[in-house]
Amino acid sequence: MRRLAVAVGVTAAVAGLATGLLLYRGCDASCRSTATAAEPDAELAAHAGSGYLASQRAGAEAADPAAAEQWARDRADYAAYQPVRLAELAAHPYLAAPSRAGWSDAERLGWDNWVHWTGGTQYLWRDFAQRSEGRIELLKVLDNRRLDRDERFSRFGLINDPAAAPPERGENGDCALDEHGLCLDAVADPGVSPETERWLGRPSGILGLRLFDNPEFEAGTSWNAEDPWSLPAGCEPGKRTPRELTGPGLDPSITAAESRDDCYQPPYLVGLTCGFCHVSFDPENPPPDPNAPTWDHLVAGLGNVYFQEGPLFSFVLDFGEDAFYTDYLLAQPPGTSDTSRLATDDLDNPNVMNMLVNVGARLAEARTERLGDGDEAPVPHILKDGADSAGLPLAALRVYVNIGMLGNYWLNQHDSYLLLGGEPTPQRPFRISTAMRTADYGGDFAWNQTELRVHDIAEWFGTLKPFELAAAPGGTAYLSDDAALLERGKTVFAEHCAACHSSKRPAYPRREDPERWVAEMTEMVLADDFLDGNFLSDDRRYTANAIGVNLARSMATNAVAGHVWNDFSSLTYKNLPSLGPLTFDDPFRAEREVDFCPPAGGRGYYRTASLVSLWATAPFFHNNLVGRHRQDPSVAGRMAAFDDAAEQLLWPERRTTPDGTVGPYVKRTGNHVTWLEMPSGLMVPIPERYPIKALGNLPLHDLVDRLPAGLAAALSDGSNESRQKRKERIVRKVLGNDLLRNQLRRLLIDLNASPDFVENRGHERQVAALDDDDKKALIEFMKRF
Repeated sequence: MRRLAVAVGVTAAVAGLATGLLLYRGCDASCRSTATAAEPDAELAAHAGSGYLASQRAGAEAADPAAAEQWARDRADYAAYQPVRLAELAAHPYLAAPSRAGWSDAERLGWDNWVHWTGGTQYLWRDFAQRSEGRIELLKVLDNRRLDRDERFSRFGLINDPAAAPPERGENGDCALDEHGLCLDAVADPGVSPETERWLGRPSGILGLRLFDNPEFEAGTSWNAEDPWSLPAGCEPGKRTPRELTGPGLDPSITAAESRDDCYQPPYLVGLTCGFCHVSFDPENPPPDPNAPTWDHLVAGLGNVYFQEGPLFSFVLDFGEDAFYTDYLLAQPPGTSDTSRLATDDLDNPNVMNMLVNVGARLAEARTERLGDGDEAPVPHILKDGADSAGLPLAALRVYVNIGMLGNYWLNQHDSYLLLGGEPTPQRPFRISTAMRTADYGGDFAWNQTELRVHDIAEWFGTLKPFELAAAPGGTAYLSDDAALLERGKTVFAEHCAACHSSKRPAYPRREDPERWVAEMTEMVLADDFLDGNFLSDDRRYTANAIGVNLARSMATNAVAGHVWNDFSSLTYKNLPSLGPLTFDDPFRAEREVDFCPPAGGRGYYRTASLVSLWATAPFFHNNLVGRHRQDPSVAGRMAAFDDAAEQLLWPERRTTPDGTVGPYVKRTGNHVTWLEMPSGLMVPIPERYPIKALGNLPLHDLVDRLPAGLAAALSDGSNESRQKRKERIVRKVLGNDLLRNQLRRLLIDLNASPDFVENRGHERQVAALDDDDKKALIEFMKRF
């Protein structure tokens, strides 16, 4: 995924100059090679035999005996915290509902941790705000003068916290500002005591964002209450080095005293929880008003299919209308998250949030893989590409790290994007055993505290059940009572879909006896209990070209050997072979193709997506781009999205772009030249309607150094004339010069990590054998998933 800052711009912008070029990349015999063999970690192998996470814990304690003492203290802290928090949760309106009456203490704490626990992410987001000179500041999203609470859902899919209310307003309608010049939601009952607020913060007004008092705030010196979004006088936080604490794995030459003087200190810190992306409206009980949900209208395991992450970041960063970053972010599909913006994998690959239902069936489908300590164990594949293959607890822990936990260690393991003052450097693994013995910005051992909580989260996962259309208000009106139609749909599913999309199937491979297998599968599907506990996936990895979907997500590199999530993926994953030569449509010239050789080592594979509650989660595929999005959580809105997506899935010739134009969809910039302005002073113009993936799938490293001299000179144009005249001159020099564009051709071909531009493709071969009646019958069955 691409970073939101200048580093994104460097790679993307330079590629933008190659408009109209024929892309070509030859493949040789090595294209089908396997990865360099990944072997067990020697330190972990010494502790193998008790489970992969336990091996990591033993490795941490062997490296530093004090780690065992710290782990004991953290366990004691959580043991003391649990009864206090459970007493508070006894009054929580969500947990007081009859359907949750039978939940265990662990399940109640698991839900609470998923929705309210930040894991210390608030410190990383303060770091972002400081290093971006206040630009990446989540307080902007919470201030009703910047974003009114009645616009949060319609504009960005954000969900108002039922614990909060509109801010107080005067007779003229103006917001009553707090002492820091902010217009925040009113919270009468924060639901926390001083003892638990230290860990959980308090409601901010938006679910998934928690508010903490900033212990380093100094009124009048670190914050400007008269103009909250300007820096205090003399403060230049973006010019300082990253804040680093001493400790295992960190730079020992940097002491706390030598860390930068953090002059920008807002009054509040804002931390992220898993609920920010995963809490959504209950399909079986949607809110009458999306701006005013109660807890009865919310669920935490579905995934927010309405979240508009790209537009939200565009709003926060405010690059300007003619910036490439703006068009890049606005093109991100709703309901997706680009989980590798940081650490970047130099790919534009946003993907839908995982729905967490029928987890027991998912675990039962887990495949045995060889882990980093050499042991073999069954592990589920959580990510769409199946990269996080080291067990459910570590998959959850990686999410917390990815949203900011232990950022003082994590940011030093990869190239922090340049907007934050980072230097482009190769990724280094985030070592789990190091994280276990490293304090975060605030002095807490956030990894330990979160590891203790994910066991309760896993217990809560077991409570999550599918959402049924028949149980939604008015849902039965969308279901046919034609028994013959439904039976035919089930038969079509058994014959054409169930081999991958069912966790209930015959105990032998279909290839051994296809006719017998289909007969037995059909009998299973026709049974009344077929959908009960069915994960509707086999949890296997398949090659991206076999599925036919856009390649980009499968090309993610963060979990390959030696990269940042090295410790979170299995040796089995790291040793996967290359897919072999692939070809894709040229986005610039019709009837021409791009040749591509995917590297080995884990890239190029997708796990089978679950189809559970498909009616409630349209559009389809990992990128949410088969079917048109509707920002409407009502049953009618969900079914309109489902009907459109199902039709486009099964009749590929009817697929459309997000604006409804029939045909292949290639994400492009707008009808105007956009600009990348790089720290080096280069200003790069990008032609209108430029394919975003041609820019977004390019790595930063070494790109600028490899620019031809003539092109670099044209882009650097150091004239002191007005900014607008300089832009006009660069456009004439660069976009009007075929030679300069052609110099980039081979460079851009070689660097593009996934030259696959069509977003709304996939499963064309799988549906080709179905006639129209089969497809209509299959849709009827799909409504019941």
